[in-house]
Amino acid sequence: MATETGAYDNPDFSPEASRTFTIKWTDLATGDDGAWMPCPGVLDTIHIFGTFAGGTSVAIQGSNEEGTPTSAIACKDSDGVTIAALAAALIVVKENPVKIRPVVTLGAGDTITVGYTGNS
Repeated sequence: MATETGAYDNPDFSPEASRTFTIKWTDLATGDDGAWMPCPGVLDTIHIFGTFAGGTSVAIQGSNEEGTPTSAIACKDSDGVTIAALAAALIVVKENPVKIRPVVTLGAGDTITVGYTGNS
């Protein structure tokens, strides 16, 4: 079980730069979570892809807590269903938390990437 660091594709978010940002966590395996990442704007779509083995499930958690969150909330899709991807997917996230992270549960031998795209 490890916490994988996330990275932004456009870290300055200046008006001169693209107003779209992507946070990406790579090489997630069963039991891993992504490091909490601040979301600098309106959240939009999660892209979950990779090798799903043995019943892998990827959840998305959000929080509005300052510092390191201790009371993560399960994010829901646009239909109000808790996100638990069992295969590659593009999912619209209903909530707009200040911080977000993926959590990989179940399965075995996974290599999952989660990318979150929004607008600043």
